Amino acid sequence: MNVSCALSDARAILSDQTEAEILLSFAMRRKREFLISHPEAKILPTALRRFRMLSAKRSSGVPIAYLTGHKEFYGLDFCMEPGVFIPRPETEILVEEVFNVYRKNYELRMTNYKLRICDIGTGSGCLAITLAKHLSKAHVTAVDISPKALKLAKKNAQIHSVADRITFFKSDLLDVIASKVKQSPFDIIITNLPYIGLNEDNFVSKEVLDYEPAQALFGGETGLELFEKLFQQIIAMRFKPQWLIAEIGFSQQQALAKLIKKYFGNTAVLWKNDLAGLPRMFTIFFNKSASLRSA
Repeated sequence: MNVSCALSDARAILSDQTEAEILLSFAMRRKREFLISHPEAKILPTALRRFRMLSAKRSSGVPIAYLTGHKEFYGLDFCMEPGVFIPRPETEILVEEVFNVYRKNYELRMTNYKLRICDIGTGSGCLAITLAKHLSKAHVTAVDISPKALKLAKKNAQIHSVADRITFFKSDLLDVIASKVKQSPFDIIITNLPYIGLNEDNFVSKEVLDYEPAQALFGGETGLELFEKLFQQIIAMRFKPQWLIAEIGFSQQQALAKLIKKYFGNTAVLWKNDLAGLPRMFTIFFNKSASLRSA
């Protein structure tokens, strides 16, 4: 059987042509571009069996990132495995915001400054590694409560040659590391906390509920509990960060604005929308001399 016929047969169980191409390229150990440019290419029997098995699993709901063991984030390839949260494209807005903060407050004014970033809930390490990869003078502290996630994040850091500039800790938010940064506070804390409320799980697809780790999805009954815990930890820190950048749920802006005011008073906050025009991120800055202007 050739590529064209295999993809045609796969339409019976896979409605997404792109996913079928990804799975076939993975099964054949060929780049997807090869499949597109060589539809007549023959498929070895072992690869065909592998493709059909993967297609069946995908049709049952298994995320494609778990089947291939890979997920792209900000143009980088990350190893993935079941039990670790799969990074979403919308989270790339956090990376862009860190770059925005860096350009406006550090790049020109502090040429040799070693930016100190903390990534809370690092998961596969996509945020920490992407930032370390693009900001050559930055040092990143990456924390997660999941040993499995930390093991995978360390593997990804090695693959992308930034392990020497990322320090990993097992910690419930800032619990463990707060005492370790008394003399070296963070410039930026960045986080994509679990923000889905348990009473809102009807908004989550069955695929996500069935296969991705609940600990990385749900942030308590309302989805705001971890934000409040993090705010309390920051208040208790001897040296506070200059910036806090976080992803939020599309309906959480109003409630989070109240929490931010409760813990940080009238500290300046910038809210940003995703490509659909929904609020998906906030930036708090604790340094009055810093620039919070949007890019």
